[in-house]
Amino acid sequence: MLKILYWISSFLSNLLTEIRKVIDIIEIRKGIKAESKEFPNYFIYADGQIYNKKKNFFLTQTKNQRGYMMVTLFKDNDSKRYPRLVHSLVAKAFLENPLNYPNIAHKNGIFTDNRKENLFFCSQITNINNAIKLGDNHRNGELNPNNVLPLVVVNEIRKAIASGVSQADIAKNYGISQSNVSDIKNNKIWKQ
Repeated sequence: MLKILYWISSFLSNLLTEIRKVIDIIEIRKGIKAESKEFPNYFIYADGQIYNKKKNFFLTQTKNQRGYMMVTLFKDNDSKRYPRLVHSLVAKAFLENPLNYPNIAHKNGIFTDNRKENLFFCSQITNINNAIKLGDNHRNGELNPNNVLPLVVVNEIRKAIASGVSQADIAKNYGISQSNVSDIKNNKIWKQ
């Protein structure tokens, strides 16, 4: 009886494996997913999901400091971690790049929307112009992820500069470097 149950279990397991292979082929042909060339143990889905074929689960994505979604991938027989941007994986898996453009942009400016329909390869200048057109100012002022000074403090610093307080004294009072004060004064950061 145990031999029969073992045989049935083994048969069903093999059948499920074969069914998964057929489904994979169908989904690849329909453009729903693609195999990663660089990381063969992963499927890249057209909607931006990344699937680990070996362990049978979708990877958890995290947002980096700039707002882009990332995953960590591994290669066979290698314990080294390979962090990758999701939009880059999706674009390379599904989009043509005949002009060999170095950048990938989001058509709608939403960095978490990594569907293949929302991505395109482009030049650096096109990428910048696209960001400006979409009002992508997430890197400016208080919205900059590296910001440590609120706008109120920056305005106080500007008033102090205008009234003749030395940059060294301003830096000491606000706990920032003198070069930061100089950059605020010269509009290199916190541009007016």
